[in-house]
Order: sequence, then C-alpha cells, then structure tokens
Amino acid sequence: MKNLHKLRVDKQLKQEELAEELGFSKTTIQEYEAETRGKNIIRAIKKTASYFGVSSDYLLGITSVPDSMSEEEKQLAYRIKHANSPELVQHLLGILDEFDRVIEIEKKRVAK
Repeated sequence: MKNLHKLRVDKQLKQEELAEELGFSKTTIQEYEAETRGKNIIRAIKKTASYFGVSSDYLLGITSVPDSMSEEEKQLAYRIKHANSPELVQHLLGILDEFDRVIEIEKKRVAK
C-alpha cells in the first residue's frame, strides 16, 4: 500500500500502534509499507478498476458511486476536505452552484 507509511507518520503512529488499532501484527504493517504483502491483490484491484473505468472504492463496495475521479477532482476534493472552515466550504459550494446555474443557462441559449 503505497501511501500507508505516509498516512501512519502523518498521524504520528508507530507501526505497533497502527497494527494494534487495525488488528494486524506489526510484521503485517511492515510488509504492507514495504509493498511486499498484498501485491497481487492490489495489482488485480487496480487493473480491474482501470479496465471498467471505476474507482477501487466502488469495486470494493466502499462507495456506490462508480465513477473514478480525475487527479484534478481528487485534489479539489482533498483541498475542500482539509479547508478546516465550514464557512469556506459553504462559500465554495455556493460558487459551484452558481457555476452550474450559468452552465445550464448557456446550454439552453445554445440549444435555441
């Protein structure tokens, strides 16, 4: 799991602590971080998701939304999630609502 080490370090967890939290052994965490464990299943999930054009979360049943997000969409979602300001998030959503409204008006104008 490519980003497991970063996620663990960002949360200031030791491998033993994460292992305990997840119900794994420390060795399992070490192997996942070194990408020596689970390589085949991870590769299979990536290839299958890519083939069908869906996210791995959808394939695994984590979400019911099949669409994969582009890197730009993921970056935007990440930035909104980490804005740490409900007011800012509401403001951004308002801007997006206005954008959608303008797009619909333009579509109707072009269709005439």
